[in-house]
Amino acid sequence: MTITIQSHLLVLIGLTVVILLGLMYVGKKLNSFEPMDEPSGVVLVALWLVEIIEGFMEEIVSYKYVEKMGPYILYLAIYVLLSNY
Repeated sequence: MTITIQSHLLVLIGLTVVILLGLMYVGKKLNSFEPMDEPSGVVLVALWLVEIIEGFMEEIVSYKYVEKMGPYILYLAIYVLLSNY
């Protein structure tokens, strides 16, 4: 019995791993960020993306859904952007 794995599946798994490792790196940077300091680099980009997604979602749904669905929508946006690249 042989198992056939399509190449698209390996690309999707690899992309998911890359995104998750990147998000772990951003999470560590955000945890070490001091609120009184001026954001720069990865922290600045992360805050900018969160503001964009929150602004986009607040036009469509109420704020209580933005808090719950915002991270998921941001992950999907990053996934679609990178998978089409």
